[in-house]
Amino acid sequence: MDLDEFAKPNFDPKKWIDNMTKDVDKGEEREKSVMSLIAKLQVQFHRLNGDFESTARDVIHHLPKINKDAGKLSEDAGDLQDKMNAVRDEIDKIKKNTDMTISSLEKIDRVKMELMKYKEALHEADKWTMLSNDIKAALDVRDIDTVTCKVLTMQQSLSILTNAHDYEDKKLELESFKNQLEAMASPLLLQAFTSKSIEQSKKYVETFKSINRLPQLLKLYSQNQKSLLIQAWEIMSDVDSDENVVESFRNYYNTLYSTWIEQIKWFDCVFSEKTGVDVLLELFKDLCQALSPKFIKHMDNSLKQVSEPLILLMDLKTCAQQFANNLKSAIGTLSNNSNIDKVKSLGKAIYLPYKNHISKYGVYQEAALHPHLASLNVLTDDIMESVQNLGSQNSKAFSYLDDANNLCVNLTESCGYPGYLKVAENFLNSYLNQYRLIKKKINESQQKNYEEVNMFQMCLNILQYLGNFLNRVKQLDQECMLNLTKVKMEYSKPDVHPFYNYPELLLDETKRGEFDNVLRNLSETNQLNEFKSVFDNVRDLCRDVYDASYKIMFEPILTILNSLGTSMWDVKRGTTTSTSDLPDYSFVPQEYITQIGQYLMNMPQLLDPFSLSKNLELALALSLVGSYYSELLDSTATDENSFAELFLSQISKGTCKAYAKQILAIQKLSNFASKQLATDINYLGNVLEDMGFNLTKKLQDIAILLKLSPPSSVQSIKALKNSKNVNCLEK
Repeated sequence: MDLDEFAKPNFDPKKWIDNMTKDVDKGEEREKSVMSLIAKLQVQFHRLNGDFESTARDVIHHLPKINKDAGKLSEDAGDLQDKMNAVRDEIDKIKKNTDMTISSLEKIDRVKMELMKYKEALHEADKWTMLSNDIKAALDVRDIDTVTCKVLTMQQSLSILTNAHDYEDKKLELESFKNQLEAMASPLLLQAFTSKSIEQSKKYVETFKSINRLPQLLKLYSQNQKSLLIQAWEIMSDVDSDENVVESFRNYYNTLYSTWIEQIKWFDCVFSEKTGVDVLLELFKDLCQALSPKFIKHMDNSLKQVSEPLILLMDLKTCAQQFANNLKSAIGTLSNNSNIDKVKSLGKAIYLPYKNHISKYGVYQEAALHPHLASLNVLTDDIMESVQNLGSQNSKAFSYLDDANNLCVNLTESCGYPGYLKVAENFLNSYLNQYRLIKKKINESQQKNYEEVNMFQMCLNILQYLGNFLNRVKQLDQECMLNLTKVKMEYSKPDVHPFYNYPELLLDETKRGEFDNVLRNLSETNQLNEFKSVFDNVRDLCRDVYDASYKIMFEPILTILNSLGTSMWDVKRGTTTSTSDLPDYSFVPQEYITQIGQYLMNMPQLLDPFSLSKNLELALALSLVGSYYSELLDSTATDENSFAELFLSQISKGTCKAYAKQILAIQKLSNFASKQLATDINYLGNVLEDMGFNLTKKLQDIAILLKLSPPSSVQSIKALKNSKNVNCLEK
C-alpha cells in the first residue's frame, strides 16, 4: 500500500479509494476489497500512534539537557561580544595614533621636497647665468649646435624656476635666444629644403621642434616652396611665347602636380609626426591665389590676340581641370571636415583666374557667333535660289549652335547655360530675318506677275524649311533640358567633391544666381521657356507665308470675280417675255464661272507635287497656321488628310465666300438674271462636289432665294441681302 498519497496537499480520499479498487469488477469482491483496505489502514494507524508516543517520550526525556546547553551558549555569546568590543577599542586607538604619525611623515616629506626644490632652484639660478654667457659666446661664433644644446638646457631650467621672482625676465631672455637661434638656423634650413637634403632637413626640423617653433618652421617651409614655384612660373611664362600659352599653363600645372607628389614623400620623411596633406593644401591654396593675377594678365594678353578666345579659354581651363583631377586622386579620401574645407578653398583658388572669363561666357559666345550670323545670308538675285539656300543655311545655323552648346558644356561644365540660352535665342531670332527678307521679296515678285505655281512652290518650300527650323529648335531645347537636368542631379548630391562643385568654382555670385533660377524654373515647370520668342516668331512667319501662298493660289479666282461688276446683272437685261419665261434647263453656266470651275478642277493636279502627306516638317509648320492642319501631325493620318485635300478645302470655302460677297453686292436682278445666277451657283456646286467638297451653307441659301424670289422685285433683292444673317461664313 502506497501511503505517500496521504502527504500530498491535494489528496482526495474518494479518488484514492477508487484508484485502489479500480481493478475489482464484481460487487461482492469490491466490498471485500474495501473492507480489507480499511483493515490495513487501521493497522497502519495503530502503528503510527505507537511511533508517535515513543517519539514524544524521548523528547520529554531530553528537554532538560537541551535547556542547559542553550543557557551555556548564551553565556559564551556574551563573553564573545565583550572581547569584540575590546578589540574594536584597541583598533580605534591604533588608527588614531597611526594617522598622527602619517600626517607628520607627509609634512616632513613636503618640507624635504621644498628644500630640494629651493636647492635645485639655487643651482639652476647659478647655472642660468653660465648658460646665458655660453649662449652669447656661441652666437658670436655662430655655433648652431652649441646654441641649440644650451637653449634646450636653459628651457629645462626655466621649467624649474617657475616660482622665481624674475621668472618673466628669464622667460623673455629665453625667447630672445630662441629668436636668434631661429634667425641663425633659417638660412641653413632653407638651404637644406632647397637642396632636398633629408638628413640636414631632419636635423633642423628637430631643432625647431625642440624649441617649440614648429609652426614657424612650417610657415618658413611654405614660404620657401611658394617662392620656388612662383619663380618657376615666371621662368616658364618668359620662355614660352604667347602662341604657346596653353603649353605654358599645361607644363606649369604638371610641375605643380609633380611637386605635390614629391613633397608628400619628402614631408613624410622629414616631418614624421605631421601629415603633409594639410600643409600642402594650405600651401597650394596660397600659391594659386598669389599666381591668379599673373595668370589673368597672361590670359588677357593672349585672348586679345586670338580669333577664337573661347577655344583658347577652354584649353586653358582644361589644363587647370586636369591638374585638379590629378590632385583629387593624390589627396585621396577626405577624412574630416577640416580637410573638406581646405580642399574647397584650394578648388576655388585653382579656378580663380578663369572665374571672371567664364562668368562672361555669354558675351564671348555672342561675339563668336556674330560672324557666323553674318555668313548666313541667303539672298541672291534669283528668288528661287534664295529659297533653296534656306535648307543649307538652316543646317549651318544649328551646327554653329550645336558647337556652341558643346563648348558651353565643356568650358562652363553646363554652368553657362543661362548665357548660352540668351545668345542662342537672339541668334535664332536674328537668323529668322532671312525668312522675312525672302517673304518680302516674294511679295514684290508677286506684283511682277510671276507664275502662280512657282510662287506657290517657293512658299511651300519656305514653310517646309520653317518646319525644319522649328524641329531643330525643339531638339536643341530638349538637349539643353536634358543637360541641365543631368547637372542639377549631379550638383545637388550631398557628397559631391569640392573640385566638382563647378557652380561655386566657375561662376561669380550674379551668374550663380541666374544659373540657380534656370534650374529652379526647370524643376517647377519641367520646361525651359527660353525659346518662347523664337517659337512665336516662327509661328507668325508660318502664318504670313501661308497667307501669301493662299493669296497666290486664290488670286486668279478673285480676279475673275472682281472683273464681273454689276452691269451684267442689270435688271433691264433679258426682260423680254421670250427670255424671262425660259425653263431652268435652258440656261447654261456663263464663261466666268466655267473659268473658275476649270481652275478649281486643275488645282489638284497643280498641288499634287506638294501633297507631301508624310512630310513632317511641312506638317509641323502648317500646324502653326491653324487647327485644321494639326491633323497632319497625326501618325495615323491617311491620304485624305493630306495637305492638298486640306488646302483645296480652304480654297473652296474661300471661293464660296468671295462669290457670295460678290452676289450680295448686286442691287437688282431680273427673273432671267436670277435664273442665270442660280445656274452658275449650281455649276460651282457640281464642280466642288466632283472635288469632294460642298457649297457653303451661305451660298446654298442664296441659290434657294434666287429660285424662289419673284422677278425684278425689290423684296427679292432685300431677301438676298438679308441672307447675310442666315449663316456665318466659315473661315
